[in-house]
Amino acid sequence: MKNLVREIHRRSLWQVLGIYLAGSWIALQVVEQLAEAASLPAWVRPAALALLVIGFPIVMATAFVQEGLSSHRGDPAPEDPAGAEATASGTGPAAASPAAAGAAGLLTWRNAIIGGVAAFALWGVAVTIMMLTGVGPAGGGAAAERWGDRIAIAVLPFSSLGDDEQSKIFSLGIHDDLLTRLSKINSLRVTSRTSVMSYLENPKPIPEIADELGVAYVLEGSVLGAGGQVNINAQLIDGDTDDHLWAETYNRALSVTNVFAIQKELAQRITESLSTTLLPEEVAAIEAPPTENMDAYNAFLRGHTYFQEGPRSDDFELAIEMYERAIELDPEFAEAHARLSFALGLAYEIQRVGDPDMLARALGAAERAFQLDPDLPEAALAFGQYYYTGERNLDLAMEHLTRAGQDNFHSADVFHLLGAVQRRKGDLAGSIASWEEMVRIDPLSAHYYDDLSSTYGTAGRWEDQAATLEKWSALDPGTQAPQSRLANQFVARGDLDRAVAILDSVSTDGFRFIRWRIALYRRDWDSALEVAPGLMLRAITLDLAGDPRARSAIDSMLSRAEGRVTENPELAVPHADLAQVYAMLGRRDEAVVAVDRAIELLPVSSDFMDGPDGLWSKVLVHARLGEVDEGIAALEALMGNKPAGYYTTPELELEPGLDPLRDDPRFAELLAANVLPAGS
Repeated sequence: MKNLVREIHRRSLWQVLGIYLAGSWIALQVVEQLAEAASLPAWVRPAALALLVIGFPIVMATAFVQEGLSSHRGDPAPEDPAGAEATASGTGPAAASPAAAGAAGLLTWRNAIIGGVAAFALWGVAVTIMMLTGVGPAGGGAAAERWGDRIAIAVLPFSSLGDDEQSKIFSLGIHDDLLTRLSKINSLRVTSRTSVMSYLENPKPIPEIADELGVAYVLEGSVLGAGGQVNINAQLIDGDTDDHLWAETYNRALSVTNVFAIQKELAQRITESLSTTLLPEEVAAIEAPPTENMDAYNAFLRGHTYFQEGPRSDDFELAIEMYERAIELDPEFAEAHARLSFALGLAYEIQRVGDPDMLARALGAAERAFQLDPDLPEAALAFGQYYYTGERNLDLAMEHLTRAGQDNFHSADVFHLLGAVQRRKGDLAGSIASWEEMVRIDPLSAHYYDDLSSTYGTAGRWEDQAATLEKWSALDPGTQAPQSRLANQFVARGDLDRAVAILDSVSTDGFRFIRWRIALYRRDWDSALEVAPGLMLRAITLDLAGDPRARSAIDSMLSRAEGRVTENPELAVPHADLAQVYAMLGRRDEAVVAVDRAIELLPVSSDFMDGPDGLWSKVLVHARLGEVDEGIAALEALMGNKPAGYYTTPELELEPGLDPLRDDPRFAELLAANVLPAGS
């Protein structure tokens, strides 16, 4: 041992060890940054670490041999007779044994460097292939759909083994809660409740379900909570082959702690069987009981069940009541506060009740959830909903939603809200990416295709929009909204005949606004008047047509428009409408003040979706007033501050309100620069 230590010192291996460890640490930091920035697969980091571990003994052995040779070469000076004699007699380093000579020839720095470079090159090739093909070590097959390296899994609704209503609600609540826990595991992409619930009353073969949901694996089971006991049966099934990978039965005393212990064990069993690993923070997020009060937990589960009916249902108020009941039973129940806040914010947004008390309650509940658990991703989601809905503070909403995502909260709610914020901030590519992931997580929710299709259209991605509208129609055959959206697309592309054909194929006389626009673009004033939805559009039509009835209609509209501004002084749209009325009356200064106020209240910088409408109103105001220079300047501002699919060149070419600007050569130049790229 003393000789070994002496040799390590003599051969300078401590320095080699230090250099290798420092270099390895730097390499791992680079891998970590690249993996996070590019959303590389989870195995990338441990694979790089494994290569460095394998390389360690090779480098140390190379150093041992090469430093030994170097030291021996340096021992006898050229004029040292003893050294020369040893070499000549066959006892020096030049006369080493064949085995030693072979090791010295193999373990060279050149070979070590080439081997390391080759190993990491192969690692890089493997990473690239994985990113391009989505084929991972956990398998998946044809039914598997992936985002990054996450393994797609669907958890079917757990059947209730009890016949009473309470047992059924408990079973659904356990299922909802398990989905929430599993969605916090970074390696999994868990299908949302809305999509899997359709199979509760309409069971299908597992491979068919897996194919419809785009998942690799399906978990199914049953729940019974009665007599102070909870019994959960679960089995994981391969979506391609219908093979049962495993089945487990959990029977424990009924308590919140035991319910969450079962959920943790289920998560561990799932990840182990899929060749992935739960991170320590993921285990903590799953196993920590949100409350010790079983009654509070039951109320929380009931709230989940009612919440899933949606904010437009009569049951949604019951969800809010159940979350409040859970908080009443356990004021320290952070998740209940977070879910209450999110529900209140969503109700405010969807129902548009305009109740400031509801917003105040939403903010208070989110703040309380954060106080109780600063790391709770549901609290971050609640803040995101509040700042988006209540204050339209997109920066703060984005900050909190980003934090929720960083906490591995991969729920459709997060991606849905994130996409909405990104879209209004002008990040259409980011919004589309978020909403594409949203529909991957919840592929059978028709209303999500509404959001995604509208954003494709906003970006001028017509083919993608049409394909998404087709999926929307297939999921909800009773709705005619996709046809309306598709007709709007063809109007934006200037194909009015195609738009009319789509509208005529729908068995309704609705969609009056689209029909009005088409008639207006065709200068078919009689048809436009026939379908004009509302006094404002009728007044605009009469004014553009030069009809003598226009003045009476405009006068009637004036008092109404002024009244709306008085009632809603902080809303942009009433000011923009009033500006149009003033312009038609020739009241130039008042029109300019009103439209500038509309732009001030809702600038493009704060809302990329609705902000351009103020600029459009300014264009129309100056055009109506005959102010060509001001109109062209306003049009130029609009062209530089709008989505690609808004105010397209075909629409601007057809818009009769722009006729006063049309003869100016700058008008044609602006339209030429506004053409969408080929293939959009």
